[in-house]
Amino acid sequence: MKTANDMGILSWNDLSILLTSKKRASFPLMQIFVELKGVKSYLLDSESYDSAEDDDSEDPWATAQIGLLNNRNVPVTIFNGYGELINVVWNIDGQPMLLYDVCHLSV
Repeated sequence: MKTANDMGILSWNDLSILLTSKKRASFPLMQIFVELKGVKSYLLDSESYDSAEDDDSEDPWATAQIGLLNNRNVPVTIFNGYGELINVVWNIDGQPMLLYDVCHLSV
């Protein structure tokens, strides 16, 4: 299992489950990618947050994407804009969010 993030946990995160061997390069079995933009100013304490360091003055948005056997699915938008962010937070019901479309899966 491997995790990675770039420029802090509030930018993008990657969780990978890898198949490793001494003779071959690692092969990703499953991956979960999450990317966030524009949420630092809403989530961090105002005393510890320096807005001069933040170059994202854009509206907040988040996407998530899964990968299986080194193939990535289309990213799913979690929220796009402050209104959708508030809607997601206030209407959360504890149910998991699907990152794949069950209509496109074949049995």
